[in-house]
Amino acid sequence: MINNDNKWTTQLFVLNPRASRIELFVRMIYSILLGIVLSIYGALAGICLIVQWPMILVLGRRFKSLNNVIKGYLEYCTHTASYLCLTTDKRPGILPSSIAIYEKQMYYEKDTMEIIDDDGSVE
Repeated sequence: MINNDNKWTTQLFVLNPRASRIELFVRMIYSILLGIVLSIYGALAGICLIVQWPMILVLGRRFKSLNNVIKGYLEYCTHTASYLCLTTDKRPGILPSSIAIYEKQMYYEKDTMEIIDDDGSVE
């Protein structure tokens, strides 16, 4: 976990060189379940996109409920991607959980270095 502006965050795509062979077989079944949830959630998000587009065109604004469904689908896709792409053995929940995805932009001067200790403090 990394302390980022007093918020604890977990990096999703981290290399773990050890891999469980048993988890590889469990992953096949679990991936089918995740695929079913992703396809249902994706169809709902697609309907929301189709409804949201003309609303933006005509009214010039987004509706929060439609936007939350679309945003939730994108967050769930990102949350399950590391497991489905074989980068981790940690299973995500089958049902969408409440997570948030943030983009961190880093700008450094020449010859600047940031060191993050194991306790999350930045030197």
